[in-house]
Amino acid sequence: MLSASYDAAVKNHAGDRPMETGFTYSLAPRGAVYPFSEIEVSCIIQEKYARRSGPEICGDFFRELDVKIKRAVGSAEELKR
Repeated sequence: MLSASYDAAVKNHAGDRPMETGFTYSLAPRGAVYPFSEIEVSCIIQEKYARRSGPEICGDFFRELDVKIKRAVGSAEELKR
């Protein structure tokens, strides 16, 4: 989900030139690491790109991720029924 969200955000902003966004993300566990651990996802923008495209690309990244998570949770709920 993270990689697909990253790819979508980069494609929206840079097309086939992903290095021109100065954007990446980090993932860190919160607490003990097991399959249902909470995680922290951060959007990281290089300083020279921060003002120009930082808020927009991070917003796109987190919107994409939110849609994917909601879809996955919805699918899991459907399977339970």
